Amino acid sequence: MQLAFSGTAPLWLSDPFILSLIRTSLRLLHFAGLVFGLGFALFIDFFVNRKAYAGLNDDDLDLIVWASRFVSFGLLVLWMSGLGFLAFYAASDPAKLANPKIFAKIVIVSILTANGALIHWRVLPALRGLTGKPAFTAAPTRTRRLFALCAAISAISWVTPIILGAAPQLNFVVPMWVILFAYGAATAAAFLIALSTLSAATRSTLLVDNGGISPTGG
Repeated sequence: MQLAFSGTAPLWLSDPFILSLIRTSLRLLHFAGLVFGLGFALFIDFFVNRKAYAGLNDDDLDLIVWASRFVSFGLLVLWMSGLGFLAFYAASDPAKLANPKIFAKIVIVSILTANGALIHWRVLPALRGLTGKPAFTAAPTRTRRLFALCAAISAISWVTPIILGAAPQLNFVVPMWVILFAYGAATAAAFLIALSTLSAATRSTLLVDNGGISPTGG
């Protein structure tokens, strides 16, 4: 009890075994969050791309909603482990909190979280409204742009933390703004690729539906 009021650091902070155990546990938890989140996000992307051109039915949409829960679970685990790392470093090695990469990851995961909310708020209801129709063809241009934007943010935002975690060479070297600029550029490129792919697929479908004659107008 005296230890709690004396200002002396807890004994576990000086025990290498306990520190290693906590660090390893947080890493495993972090990895599990990435596996769940990225794995099921990729599953949803591939599933939608495969089914959307012919039209999604109610069972397809129920499967997407089911898989999205695991993406949300992965994101929750990612936040829990990330905050755990912040607390761990604050207690055991405060100097590591000066690493710009940590705060870049916080910004990226925050964007990923907002994107997930947007998907549940706008994308899933839009897909539900397109049940039985070729989703990418029947959807208005604005909705297709929303699909492309959310897919781009999701893909880049899940992959970037993995890259940052696998590149310790960036620690304390690369400023946060450089990481975020590269992230933004990659997201913009992914958005343009996704949008052009959807537009090309839509034009191809319209050509087939019109007997090989290109439709007039936009």
